Amino acid sequence: MGTGVRSKFLGCAVLLLGCGDQQASEQGDPSEPTASLRSALNPTLSQNCINAPATASGRDFYTYFSPAFYTQTNCFKAVVVDYETDVTYGGFGGAPPNSAVIGWADEVPTNQNACEAAWVGGLHFADDGNGNRVFVDGGDAYGVWQPWGRCETPRVFFTGVAPNAHIAASARTLLSLSMPTRPLSIIFTPPRP
Repeated sequence: MGTGVRSKFLGCAVLLLGCGDQQASEQGDPSEPTASLRSALNPTLSQNCINAPATASGRDFYTYFSPAFYTQTNCFKAVVVDYETDVTYGGFGGAPPNSAVIGWADEVPTNQNACEAAWVGGLHFADDGNGNRVFVDGGDAYGVWQPWGRCETPRVFFTGVAPNAHIAASARTLLSLSMPTRPLSIIFTPPRP
């Protein structure tokens, strides 16, 4: 994750470690998304978005760009992207292999308040091998105003997206249900050989 990006993540080793949200005040079920994700996308986000139909789908090296305004059946004010791959990536640079990066794709905020209010969040679901989707990871991030007067836009990284992923994502100018959605991108990169 980029330096200075404030975010909350659920551990991806839920089954092995039983780890939960890093927020000490939120001691809920570790398989559930953070409170900010639940309130921003939908109060019952994981139950609804896990089975929401895909807005788009792609394979291998795939980049999705959302429109400015969106919502999805069963996944309020979010886009849902299905991804699968059976190739490996031996290249250099760019996004890490076997990952998805959700990023801010709107105009870069030009002042500190707008920058620090810019938000992206997402949930990563995958097939459990028995034809059922399960929650894997969730995260959200805010923009960070840099000392030199420029905004580092928010982004969220998920690893382990191969061979398939079901990603629900949203971007807002302020983390609130009443705020309109903003454009976002999701960049998928297959694993290394």
